[in-house]
Amino acid sequence: MEEKKRSRVRKTLKVEILSAFALLLIVGTAMSLGNSSGEGYVITVETDKYEYELGETVYISGVLTNDGLPVEGTAVGVQVDGPSGGHVFVAQVDSDVNGEYSVELGIPDEIPSGTFTEHGIYTITVAGSGTGAYASTTFLDSSPEDPKNI
Repeated sequence: MEEKKRSRVRKTLKVEILSAFALLLIVGTAMSLGNSSGEGYVITVETDKYEYELGETVYISGVLTNDGLPVEGTAVGVQVDGPSGGHVFVAQVDSDVNGEYSVELGIPDEIPSGTFTEHGIYTITVAGSGTGAYASTTFLDSSPEDPKNI
């Protein structure tokens, strides 16, 4: 019984690792093309605000267009890197009929927690699969380093 459970965990972990790898390939390929607006393609990225506290949600959104027209059904890779450069969040979503996409990122109630290991400026990079378009922005986790010491 225990072996079956371990096997399921390993399979789940393999799928998650492969999914993260595929997403990093999408973002990496788009960025390696060296053109932030692609060939006619443009992608935007923004957050609902710049500064966040512990426990808040970062709302990430943007639009993918080609020659000014919305691009529907294209995979958009979203990657968030922490202040020291490590990945803290990766996701893939499809653009809708208006070329829009959005994801939510919950900041934990305390840091360090999970992949969030430090306070500071986080970088969001997005890329449209197969478009060559990518963009980035930043947000600040402005929570105090250790509330107990204030």
